Amino acid sequence: MKLNKKLVKSYAYAFNTPEGQAVLADLEEVSGFLEMTDSTDPVELGYLSAKRDFYLYIKLMLDEAKESK
Repeated sequence: MKLNKKLVKSYAYAFNTPEGQAVLADLEEVSGFLEMTDSTDPVELGYLSAKRDFYLYIKLMLDEAKESK
């Protein structure tokens, strides 16, 4: 995936503050990132996967910002 460098910097700017870190921690919890998925319902699995992917995208942007320094 090709990432926009200016947008990557914007993510780093937004999330590398105490407030941004608090929001990121909340998103980690809400996304279920650290939880095992135990549903067999395909619709629920898709929903849970999308929440997790959303959080992973934010982490990808922040990791890219760290690497580009």
